[in-house]
Amino acid sequence: MPYRNMNVQANNHRILIVDDEEIIRLALKTILEKSGITTDEAGSALEGLSQLEQHPYSLVISDHKMPGMSGLDFLGQVKKLCPQTIRILTTVAFNIASHIEEINKAEVFQFIIKPWDSKTLLETVERGLKKFESDNRSENLHESSLSTNQALASTALNLEDKCQSLEQQVKDTKANWVQTIQISLGPCHTYFPWM
Repeated sequence: MPYRNMNVQANNHRILIVDDEEIIRLALKTILEKSGITTDEAGSALEGLSQLEQHPYSLVISDHKMPGMSGLDFLGQVKKLCPQTIRILTTVAFNIASHIEEINKAEVFQFIIKPWDSKTLLETVERGLKKFESDNRSENLHESSLSTNQALASTALNLEDKCQSLEQQVKDTKANWVQTIQISLGPCHTYFPWM
């Protein structure tokens, strides 16, 4: 089957594949890298957590049944460590109803049933990467908006300080002017209503 190009900038993304079966990791890696995506592998959930500390990932694909820590538990840890990373779970047979709480905690983006079809896998990954890009754009806009608002608030405070300073200068100038006129006129000055 020919590998299709992604409708996202695949070379801007890095994906972590976590599965205790080397042949599965290799198959996923081959499919994804032929689409231009950089991938890393981990043979266990603990190794995957270690990889997450070393690199930022746009997306993580994890097997569910692994020794030590299940894929859902692992993806729950991924959510805590890297909440922006999209999480996909692969599994052979899966009773969703009995894992609803774990699924919700981990905020799993999608399930891929083994054996997967390469086209479906790539479409799922592409949707995940688009969501990652969209979430990051939203986050960047939010941060930019906060930064702009902080700059405007700071400018407003500076303007308020300058206005108060100018008002005080006007009062001081008026007082000095009145005092100068009074001194100039001496004791026989005419009444001026503004004095």
